[in-house]
Amino acid sequence: MYYVNVYELDRVYGGPEEGGWWYTSGEAMDSAKCFTEWGANIKRGMLRKKWKDTSDVSMYSVMYSGGVYDICIEDEEAHDFPKERPVYE
Repeated sequence: MYYVNVYELDRVYGGPEEGGWWYTSGEAMDSAKCFTEWGANIKRGMLRKKWKDTSDVSMYSVMYSGGVYDICIEDEEAHDFPKERPVYE
């Protein structure tokens, strides 16, 4: 089983350690179940047309306010990530 998942990406401030650190988070926007890898690749192409990036700036910019999408094939249905806020070590 294959899932074609769409995530809207964002950068989140992790904390002031070592001069400040950031991590990438993803909000699940769409998920499609496919039975073959070939079908998943076709579906990914279709979802790329539907979920085009709408941001005029890089997601690493302080001006970023959403609109960058990651479309990937995974073995489970989409879910927001990370599940827990990372801790700097």
